[in-house]
Amino acid sequence: MSTESSWLFRKTTIAGISIRGLWLVLGLTVLVFVIASNIAWLNPRPDFAIYRTIDAYPFMWQYNADAGMEIVSAAYFPHGFRTYPQRINRPLYPVVAWSIGQVIGLLAAPFTDLSELERAGAGYIVMKLAVHIGAALLLVDLLRRKISDRATMLVVAVVLLHPHSIAHIATFHTTELQVLVPIVVLWLLARIGDTETNDGTGRKYWRQVVSYTLITSVLMMGKQNFAIYAAILVWALTLRRWREVAVSVAVFLLPVALYAGFLRLFGLSYRNNEIAAMGQGVWVFELLTSGPITVWQELSGLFLRFIINGVRFWGIWLVFGLIALGDPQMPLRRREIGLLLLFAGATWAQYVAVRRFDVAYLVGDISVYVYGLAAWLLVDRWGIGADRLQRQTDAWWVRLAAKRATLTTFIALFGLASVLSFVTLPWLSPWEQPYRDQDYLEDRQEVIEFHAEQ
Repeated sequence: MSTESSWLFRKTTIAGISIRGLWLVLGLTVLVFVIASNIAWLNPRPDFAIYRTIDAYPFMWQYNADAGMEIVSAAYFPHGFRTYPQRINRPLYPVVAWSIGQVIGLLAAPFTDLSELERAGAGYIVMKLAVHIGAALLLVDLLRRKISDRATMLVVAVVLLHPHSIAHIATFHTTELQVLVPIVVLWLLARIGDTETNDGTGRKYWRQVVSYTLITSVLMMGKQNFAIYAAILVWALTLRRWREVAVSVAVFLLPVALYAGFLRLFGLSYRNNEIAAMGQGVWVFELLTSGPITVWQELSGLFLRFIINGVRFWGIWLVFGLIALGDPQMPLRRREIGLLLLFAGATWAQYVAVRRFDVAYLVGDISVYVYGLAAWLLVDRWGIGADRLQRQTDAWWVRLAAKRATLTTFIALFGLASVLSFVTLPWLSPWEQPYRDQDYLEDRQEVIEFHAEQ
């Protein structure tokens, strides 16, 4: 990491992050949420029948087809799974939103009586903000080990202002976990590495292996993007960490087993809808029996589509990241490059297994590496936004670019471009956009409430 003094970590700190840096994370997260929760004004999907959460004002209107199923799963946890079993294997968001919603309902009881859906909606808002703020703070702590504070600021801003975050921070869904879960898991891995470096492999080390594996397993019960965990297991095996891998795999299965037992108490059975109903993963075994030529043609084509999706998702950041990867001064060590390559391969394998080849965000697991390397190249290597760039040359166009290319301007332009990407013309007022039939939604709600009372 650069030794350059920076306002992100200067003076009073909380977990190594300055109060000013904390306000940056909080401010960006709230800004993105305000934009996303009022996204109806941008006319993002004029042909989509939206779910109006509040008829009087377009706040938190939902433009995702699964949003209704997700909020119902949270409002009537776990009974909502009787009507919508598609999410029964992904209970993390429903149980957290339900729990927070119950607390909010109790606090609001002296003033108003919130319905189960209103409680779950409020719980979702609090949970979404907490998830993004927490992941951003962990991202800061993870990146500052390798890159400067200015570069770290750029990465955090790009992650939060990316269209993917804007699209999902105010959506009743788990899609943001595609990017955020790998950040958390890599931070946990770095913490284990710190303990091993400082204290060896004593009790604290093994407690972390167990507790962090449990956290990882629970996170996968929010969204099943196993690529980062699979990459870490293979990476550990290459380092001959047989015991760690054996212990971690055994512990990883424990939360699922406990949850399956919990479901039985309510007369429900655990199932993996992605495998049972959508055939994810299963189709790969069918492909492997079709002959080597067919396998090669199919997988090589999917690799190309994976790269295309990477360009769609990361844009120019992917180019900068690849350039940084070839720089001899790159901040990653050999072992860390090995983990990156395994992670990229696992992400591609997961993309193939999921069989949703046109969904660009499925490449998003490795975003932390793409943005981290790109920011290092732009800020730490090339000096974008730093005064020293002006002193390195007398060329007038470089001096002008350095004067104008402040990180704040760079970030603001990126954020503006992200917001404008949701605008669809000709513009439609939120109230002119099609919406789902309210009578149908009320009928479904009555069915779910009936099941919950049984």
